[in-house]
Amino acid sequence: MEKTQLNFKLVLYLSVFCILLLFFYSTEAGCHDRGAGLSVTPDALIYLNKADLSKGGHFGNYAIIVEKSTQQLILFVYDGAWREVDRFFCSTGKISGDKLLSGDKKTPEGVYFFINKFRERDLSKRYGSMAFPVDYPNQLDRLEKKTGYSIWLHGTNKPLKDRDSNGCIVLTNKDIKYLAEKIQLYQTPIIITKCLTFVSTDQIIQKKNKLFGFLKHWNYVLGHAGLEKFKPLYEDNGLPGAALWLKWFEQRRELKPAELNMELDIDISSIFYYQAVYRVILNQKIRSSGSTIQVGRLSLFLKEENQKLTIIAENFKPFSAGVLISNDQPPLPAVWQKIINNLPQKFPMAGLINQNKSSENRDCSQSHKNEKIGKKVVSYNKIKF
Repeated sequence: MEKTQLNFKLVLYLSVFCILLLFFYSTEAGCHDRGAGLSVTPDALIYLNKADLSKGGHFGNYAIIVEKSTQQLILFVYDGAWREVDRFFCSTGKISGDKLLSGDKKTPEGVYFFINKFRERDLSKRYGSMAFPVDYPNQLDRLEKKTGYSIWLHGTNKPLKDRDSNGCIVLTNKDIKYLAEKIQLYQTPIIITKCLTFVSTDQIIQKKNKLFGFLKHWNYVLGHAGLEKFKPLYEDNGLPGAALWLKWFEQRRELKPAELNMELDIDISSIFYYQAVYRVILNQKIRSSGSTIQVGRLSLFLKEENQKLTIIAENFKPFSAGVLISNDQPPLPAVWQKIINNLPQKFPMAGLINQNKSSENRDCSQSHKNEKIGKKVVSYNKIKF
């Protein structure tokens, strides 16, 4: 009897041990489950514009994914399809989980872009031979009340250890020097995730087509419909800078851009994904009288719920004299106003708008129609930022 009980306990212990071992293995292996025999892609990599790649030469066609669970940085290249190029051991924050607060020693999770490059002469020794700051906190992070700053991808002069940073992503000096040749500022993404997951190529194509449909509709509404159809494209009608857009739709309706051969257009540069949120980078432009005027580079954050896409955050970087400058306010009304001011007098409505600017100035100053948006005061009749 005692021998039977002993055998039973032994079998029970072994079974529990095997189950725990299988669970641990499946959890770790799930990070790399590519689906044997299937054509698969990391679910973070949705789209990259081939036209942009031809302009950038060998730059711009790379994406970086950091997998915190395995402390690996994975480099992907796009040459008609995404494929893995290299893997590097890296170190992330000492504390696990997504970054929420300044000083919490966590590495943020999401889609980010490199915004600067520092060489060894610009750095203290703790950052090794090179560093690339990322755009944390981005517009979505700020809306979610996340704090912190100076999240960098950088090298180190010390031996590399697992989870040993205060929130940065750290590589050996040799590896970051190699990686630096693949990074283009504002274009190369770094997608930070707990666990890298893969989906079929067909699923990626379906997502891309749905997003393209939404963005084309967004652009059409902006150019042909009214504010009442534009606001529902944003979560809870939460259109940022709504007063600016109201002025835009009023002027666009009065001016009838189709009669002036003016049309809005967009070039979708890239689409990346993390945890049900898409980050879209696109270039906005106005076609007028046979010429194309570049408006700015837009970063849109879209969420999908119940098969419906909505914009939850956005950020604008206007083009000024060919130089990209930082500004959170939509540049489209400002560029549009500039075109109006330069229109020939043969367009009566344009002349009427220009003639009325001085009276609008008086009306706005008398009735206090200038509105403070964030820390900026916007004068709608001149659309100054």
